[in-house]
Parts: sequence; structure tokens; C-alpha cells
Amino acid sequence: MAADPLIFDADDTLWDEQATLQAFEREIAAIVTRIAGPQSDFIARFLEAEERNIPHIGYGFASYTYSLAETLSAFPEYPHLREDVLGAYRGLYDRLANEPPPLFPGVQETLGELHRRGHRLFVLTRGIPGEQKHKLDLSGLASFFEDVRIVQRKDARAFYGLCHDHGLDPARTTMIGNSLRSDIHPALKAGLSAIWIPAETPWQHDAAAEPPPAGAQRITRFADLVKALAPA
Repeated sequence: MAADPLIFDADDTLWDEQATLQAFEREIAAIVTRIAGPQSDFIARFLEAEERNIPHIGYGFASYTYSLAETLSAFPEYPHLREDVLGAYRGLYDRLANEPPPLFPGVQETLGELHRRGHRLFVLTRGIPGEQKHKLDLSGLASFFEDVRIVQRKDARAFYGLCHDHGLDPARTTMIGNSLRSDIHPALKAGLSAIWIPAETPWQHDAAAEPPPAGAQRITRFADLVKALAPA
């Protein structure tokens, strides 16, 4: 019997996107605090802006930048912050545009082993197509995947569409991702199995403390997939 197809999330499943972004947010918070004082609470205000804007603007670096600009522009002290903020932002943009995303340990080796076992591998992730494909190209992982599908809303319909287009039986297909809200729950709703790998650097908008729902398996590290998906 052929090995079951596998669908992967990208950000914070294959690589640690949040570690890079949260380090930048702390850098901006330090700049704001130096000028506006400790009561400025930049990070809390920025996260509120993201939560408010994502339903309207969606995911991706443009949405992230919009929330950043909106938050900073509300500070009367912003003219005094501008040069330092722009310098930090240029550094973040350069890292995201030109450096490979930081893969989690064992990702490349694990994907290679799963491919050798005969699993068909796919990516279904949220964001802006150009951004996500660029990160995947920089990562060196693109050749493992039969198809990469990038959506703004990862719901059961997105899983149905991917399975339909590639002739996948949902009952024999497994989703692997870090988010209960956008990876695990919609995959299960679409009739897939799911494996949850909680993010090493949780993102507030996807953070969840509850256990995985029935039908999903939880593992600690990406490399644990080799054992979790071993034939019975």
C-alpha cells in the first residue's frame, strides 16, 4: 500500500518565523521605551493592532508592516523615533528578503526520509504567494513538495480543494502544522488526520493551551514525524 499523502504548514512549522519577528518587535519596543518611556507598552499595542487588522488585511509582511506603522504613528514622539525605527526595519527586511529562514532541527532530513518512504508531500499555508514562495525557495526545501498552495484563509474548503485537485483521499491524508486554529481544526473538519507540533516561539494570535482534539496527534519536535508516521 502506498504511503499516505502529507500536507505541511510553512511558517512556524518548517521554520521559526516568529523568533525573527518577535526579536524585531523587542528591538522596536526598546527604541520606543527609550524615547517615550516605560509606559509606552509598544508590544501590547502592536499585538492589538495586528488582531484588529488581520481579519481585514490578511496575513503577510504587508499586513505586518501596516500594523507596525499604525502603532508607531500613534506615538506623539514618533518623529524622534523615526531614524532608529527605519534602521531596525531595514535590518528585518534584509533578513527576510535575503537570508534562508531558520529551519527547525531535523526538517530537511525528515522531509528527505518521508520522501524516500514514498509519501507525497504538499504545502498549504497562509500569506502572500510571492512572499511564501520566496521563503520556500530560500529554505532549500521546495524540491520536496509536489505542490505549494498559499491562501489567505486556511479553512476546510482549502483542504477540500487541495485534496480534490491532486486526487487525495482525505481519510488517508495527514496535515502537519503548529496552529490548532488554522492547521489542525480545519483539517479535521475536512476529514483529514492531523499532527500538531506546537510552535517553539508561539504567536499570540495562534497560541493555544488546550490539548489537540480527537483525531489529532501531538508531537514535540519535527524530527519526531519519522517515528509518528512509521508503518504499523
